[in-house]
Amino acid sequence: MKKPGDLKVLAVIMQWDYADPTRGRSCEDSFFVDHLRPLVGSIDTMWIDDYITSPALLQSLLDDTLARIRATQPDLVFFVPFQMEFAPEALDRIRELCPTMAWFSDDQWRFDDHTSRLAPHYTWVCTTDRFRVDSYRAIGVEPILSQWGGRDMGAGSAPLPPDGDFAFDVSFVGGRDAYRDWMVHTLEGQGVSVTTYGAGWPNGRVFEDDMPAVFRESRINLNLSNSRNHDIRFVNASPANQAYYGQTTKVSEQPKARHFEIALAGGFQLSSYFVGMEDFFVIGDEIAIFTTPEECALQIKRFLAEPERRYEIALASWERARRDHTWDARMRGVLDAAYPSTLK
Repeated sequence: MKKPGDLKVLAVIMQWDYADPTRGRSCEDSFFVDHLRPLVGSIDTMWIDDYITSPALLQSLLDDTLARIRATQPDLVFFVPFQMEFAPEALDRIRELCPTMAWFSDDQWRFDDHTSRLAPHYTWVCTTDRFRVDSYRAIGVEPILSQWGGRDMGAGSAPLPPDGDFAFDVSFVGGRDAYRDWMVHTLEGQGVSVTTYGAGWPNGRVFEDDMPAVFRESRINLNLSNSRNHDIRFVNASPANQAYYGQTTKVSEQPKARHFEIALAGGFQLSSYFVGMEDFFVIGDEIAIFTTPEECALQIKRFLAEPERRYEIALASWERARRDHTWDARMRGVLDAAYPSTLK
């Protein structure tokens, strides 16, 4: 078996976020390709954006992928499944030519109707949901348990001191949806103003390279869920909210890359809770949490008034994330699990 450092990898992924060039570079590229590259012999990409946005082109995706594999002879083909761009039988044909690996990141709400159909057809699969390991085993798959991570930006990303030059009191970076919009307006009613960036907000998206500065230069970074929220006040606020509540498939809170990105940028983080958060951060010492808008407003007011404590938590979070939660560590762990006793 080859060592990871000798592997020739082909990543079959999207180039752009949700295959939309206006949204910027995809996380599949910036998370996985960037951080696999130092650990393997070489990595090449096959972009699938045009295929998944064109029904006519999608018909040729399998044939084009097989042709690319035959031409380049990779040792591993890496996937981050988006929808059902490769049917199970297509994955079987690819696996006949080359070992394959897939990263599944939304098993909290996509396992039953998505992952379970595809996972048995890869050589290796990675999951970020520790509570789904037994579900994988029930379909004959032994998953590699991993997690989202963040980019280690070095000592220069350490938290600003309490009297540092902050640009924002409270910020949120993430796409606008019905719940997040309601939450921001509810906080405003509690006397808290939030600067928002992301798709759908008036300020628009923030470029990937600029995001760490926003995190570091915010006294408080809100991490707002995009999963279904059961606050009856949100649901009853409008017919649109009722429709959103009934239609969203994101039914479970879960860790996101943002939890680690904020920490690694040296930001103080106030987050909604997800089950298992304490596996990654010490609540109260490395991250602050809330469960309701009222708690969120109280926490914001408290930590704006306690800059020394806010700094202590941000520093502990930054140190923990640099030690345990970088993408380099995540990818090394995945490769070591797939190629045991070879990554030395």
